[in-house]
Amino acid sequence: MQLLTRAYYHATFEDFLSTSDEEILGFLSLRSEKNIEQLQINAWKTELGILREALRGLSGHLLLEYSIPRMGKRVDAILLFPTVILVVEFKVGENAYTSYAIDQVIDYALDLKNYQNQSHDKCIVPILVATHASQVPVTLKPFPDGLFWPICTNQYELGTVVKKVIDEVSGPDIDPESWLKSVYCPTPTIIEAAQALYKGHNVSEISRSEAGAENLTRTANAIGGIISECREMVINQFAL
Repeated sequence: MQLLTRAYYHATFEDFLSTSDEEILGFLSLRSEKNIEQLQINAWKTELGILREALRGLSGHLLLEYSIPRMGKRVDAILLFPTVILVVEFKVGENAYTSYAIDQVIDYALDLKNYQNQSHDKCIVPILVATHASQVPVTLKPFPDGLFWPICTNQYELGTVVKKVIDEVSGPDIDPESWLKSVYCPTPTIIEAAQALYKGHNVSEISRSEAGAENLTRTANAIGGIISECREMVINQFAL
């Protein structure tokens, strides 16, 4: 049974694997509250097939199209394991790991780490799946706060990557029910808040914004510089 969360669809891996694509696509289309183009439906079908292969035999919790209110976007998939969270972004049909896509999945993971209450102390691994790209070596590199460098993989190797992560990464225990109910507490700039609202997210999804304008500007500038440096490091890493 589906409960109202910021995801269009969520279930245990077991329930996901026993549910037809048609039923899941129905949940995704119904929750989206807009006309879905065939291109999007085809992409969802491809993602479901890849996830079915990758999650077979594993235990955990799957969330599809999970809302990131501050950014006005949705993560393709989040995989909740007992001691690690995987943030998965698909690029269906892509044959390269673009810097834009790497930035995107990093931003999603950073947002969860910093703004979702139940994610602050958890290990979070961002994964970019460019379906037709060549496989690259997988290295697990954590930052001090438990966020990991992004992993790039293709549709054939996602299962192998997932198993490697859950075998080698272990952080604080994750309770799926508590995580699903977790409070989202960003402190967005005025522009970010307006963008999120304009893209259809309810104001109640952004539960707190209390920083003063001067402090917010100084903080945003400092964080912006750090993020730019980190992005450059990541891009250079994958360019080697």
